[in-house]
Amino acid sequence: MSQRGQYYLMLPATETLRWSKGCDAIEDAAGRTVALFEELEAILGGIFATSPVPAFLDVLRILYFLRCDTPCSGAFALLQAACRR
Repeated sequence: MSQRGQYYLMLPATETLRWSKGCDAIEDAAGRTVALFEELEAILGGIFATSPVPAFLDVLRILYFLRCDTPCSGAFALLQAACRR
């Protein structure tokens, strides 16, 4: 992977989302899996096909709100319901 790619995938030390110990998934502070590497690969493949490319952390936060049963705002709750159909 290029240095640019490695930089894009870095997460701030202060962030509650982190790479798993095996670097094969993103997990939250409770250890719940937010996304597997293979899922991220597919999602990022689509994201990089458009411009501008959103920040990796923004992509992860959206996945977190959609998948981890967090208290969601009304907009995330509607999006979550639409994605489950």
